[in-house]
Amino acid sequence: MSRRKKFLLGILIFVLAAYVVYAVLGKPPVTIAKMRFVTGPESPIGSLMVKADVKTAELVITTNGTVTLTGGGKLLSQVSYNPQTLQNSLDLGLRIAVPQQFRLITRPLIWLVKTNIAVGGAFFYYVIPLRATVTYTLS
Repeated sequence: MSRRKKFLLGILIFVLAAYVVYAVLGKPPVTIAKMRFVTGPESPIGSLMVKADVKTAELVITTNGTVTLTGGGKLLSQVSYNPQTLQNSLDLGLRIAVPQQFRLITRPLIWLVKTNIAVGGAFFYYVIPLRATVTYTLS
């Protein structure tokens, strides 16, 4: 066996061993982004924060099928999805959670998730889940 093939086989074995350890640990989502937004009480998420009487809220989006909104130690909202209902969940979340002026910034993340589901065989849904966190502060 050539030196190059041994090297590639070693890398493949290392990657497989690392994934086995990751799977044994329960496949915890890998945090990729933390964003912060200031929102007013007139926005959909701001009005929800006013009703719950909280100043800050945290939206956690994981690519393995859950979106949760918490504030003041309380669960304010939760949405579950699967690859078939992902488009509806993304459209709903974009309208409710992202202020109009920041929608352009979040487009790459949404595009990555949609492309992954359509082209990549849902790699980030089934194999390595990712997590993005958005913190909202009421102005």
